[in-house]
Amino acid sequence: HVTYDAHPVHAAIDLRRAGERIRERLGLVRCPTLILHGAKDRTCPVSNAWRVAERLGTDDQRVIVFPRSRHILTRDVEQAAVRRELAAFYARFEG
Repeated sequence: HVTYDAHPVHAAIDLRRAGERIRERLGLVRCPTLILHGAKDRTCPVSNAWRVAERLGTDDQRVIVFPRSRHILTRDVEQAAVRRELAAFYARFEG
């Protein structure tokens, strides 16, 4: 294919297949889960965060949507808030 190097379609197909396999297994997740998402993410719709949460096999879950952030939360404008949420989540399991 002439544009193969510029548009690796196989990677998109692999990503979609991986998503399908994960979706089937989300109900097996029984541990506490923190889901973080950027409201301005153009790569993955924010609705995916809620879809994942609905399918999890645990009630011990929290979804946080950062209103000013996009796809890479740890590098975006709300990265300090992301760090705080992660630290608070991990602190639950100390000692």
